[in-house]
Amino acid sequence: MSSCEVEGQNLNYHCNIMPPYKRFAVAGASGTVGTHFLRAFEHSPHGYDVTILTRKRGGNQQFAAEWRKKGAKVREVDYEDEASLVSALHKIEVVISTLGGPAFALQVPLVKAAKKAGVQLYVNSHWGSPLTGDDLPDLATMDALRNAPLRMAEEVGLPWVEFRNGTFPEYCLPIPLFGMSELGHRRATIYGDGNIQNSWTTQVDTVAFVLHVLRHLPAEELKNRIFNIQGDLKSFNEIVQLYETKYPGSPFDVIYRPLFELEGEVEHREGVERLLSSIMLAVVTGKAKHNQETLDNKAFPEWNPRAVVDVL
Repeated sequence: MSSCEVEGQNLNYHCNIMPPYKRFAVAGASGTVGTHFLRAFEHSPHGYDVTILTRKRGGNQQFAAEWRKKGAKVREVDYEDEASLVSALHKIEVVISTLGGPAFALQVPLVKAAKKAGVQLYVNSHWGSPLTGDDLPDLATMDALRNAPLRMAEEVGLPWVEFRNGTFPEYCLPIPLFGMSELGHRRATIYGDGNIQNSWTTQVDTVAFVLHVLRHLPAEELKNRIFNIQGDLKSFNEIVQLYETKYPGSPFDVIYRPLFELEGEVEHREGVERLLSSIMLAVVTGKAKHNQETLDNKAFPEWNPRAVVDVL
């Protein structure tokens, strides 16, 4: 029986399960989620073999160079050249995609090449709320793009898994649309009454959960499965109150704006601006929150995720 460390957390316990997967490839690694995966792999005691996939054209060359200096394996690939992808994925067991929205379409050729290369599991890039195109019509196009690799994986017989973590607080709260970007100046803007709660999970805790289940759950419990996870459940009023308690000072200036203003933005805006306003409306009305009865947190009993207050 050997000692095992829980990925990304200061917990230790004993286990006698050998990791089912050792060789990973990360696509979209230069983004915030991808970088958290690389750091977790870098500091893991389990000796993972990790390959970073970067695009020959349009890739983040500086990022790739920095990780090469650390001794990381970096493979330049052309997503339009299947042979290039198959070669890069040779002997890889798990492909983790952290590609962002503009690159979602690249995941279909990635999946096809992964199957040909003998990859055993594909982790789809979702990393967000449980909202679908059925819930939010403005999300339909993006939803179709991020679901396309799953349909392709099923078509070619490649097992897949996806993780829906709610909202990243450290990423989203500084965005002006969320109304919390000026907390440091003791100002906040809240749509509606501010009492509707939302699902939040930090990026580091999301990565910790993913690596734990990939290490400890049998392959049949991962196959073609969506994990819904949640680190914290907080409303915008609660977030302001938490900030006031954590950083005492002058009174807060909180502006409450009626929901019809946000609804008007959804109606009159177009493109990305309309999509963001539509998602924000879903957040403040509770539609982006996880169903608390169907959470999969229990798949990692020792998981101790950070609360929203920890990133304020």
